[in-house]
Amino acid sequence: MNLEEVNPHLRGEWKTIKEKPHPVHPTEIRTSISPSSAVGLNTTSALANYATEAAYALCEITLRSCLLRTNLNWIVSFIMKFLAALVSILALAAPAFADYCYSEIVDACGVKQSTNLNNCTAQYGAVHVVQFDLQSYANAHITRSFQYLLMSTHFGSYEKNREGFGKLYRKLSDTAWEKSIDLIKHNAKRGGSMNFATRKNLTGKLIEKEANMYELDELQSLARALDIEKGLAEDAHHIHAEVTRRRENFHDAELSSYLEEHFVHRQADTIRDLAGHFNDLKSLIENPSSGSLAVFLFDEYLQKI
Repeated sequence: MNLEEVNPHLRGEWKTIKEKPHPVHPTEIRTSISPSSAVGLNTTSALANYATEAAYALCEITLRSCLLRTNLNWIVSFIMKFLAALVSILALAAPAFADYCYSEIVDACGVKQSTNLNNCTAQYGAVHVVQFDLQSYANAHITRSFQYLLMSTHFGSYEKNREGFGKLYRKLSDTAWEKSIDLIKHNAKRGGSMNFATRKNLTGKLIEKEANMYELDELQSLARALDIEKGLAEDAHHIHAEVTRRRENFHDAELSSYLEEHFVHRQADTIRDLAGHFNDLKSLIENPSSGSLAVFLFDEYLQKI
């Protein structure tokens, strides 16, 4: 191995070693001294030669160790530089989504304090598009709850004495009230607000018309309840359609699923039950002679279900 080619820093030291004279074997010494002196000289010369060889070997070992240590340090330095460069490359090549997300947040929320941060809410999807409809739908349930309660009170009085009909409409009133609360909570969870003054298709004529629709007979009350439930179901279908791409670029799968689970399926069952009650009672009272008895028995049936 040529040490000068591997490590140029050792060129001077290696040259010094090479210029040193090669040790001479004692037998090669030719002198004219006396035999006794020659013996001592040979011994001294042999020891000197051995010391020189040992020093030369030690120097070579030292140079090899220095070379190995220098190469090892260079390798370690190269590895550290490589790792540093790799970390820098990975940092530069990190997903740009982080910066993109931050930019979007800065653009949406702003870096300055502001009270008008419309995008920094829980609203997403299409819930903001149907805010008026959701508020009106919740208010409609509150209104229908009180209407059912008035109908229940009417049939629960001592004059009517129809506990079965009173129980039926009281149950519908409680359900409408609970659904209104649930709808308000869900709208708030999605980042919306509640305005109790919001009413859809509420006119003076409609208010006047519905004011006299609570003191009804048994068959008329069932027809009225059926119309109320169908109206609520149609409103739910309207909101569902608005958030399922009826309007281009607006879709809200979560709100659609919520309406289906908490309103649409239940309303289908309620409408079916009310329609069944209406047709059963209508069939029972077709005979005028047994109409009163039929209503009484039907009221008893409603108390048991």
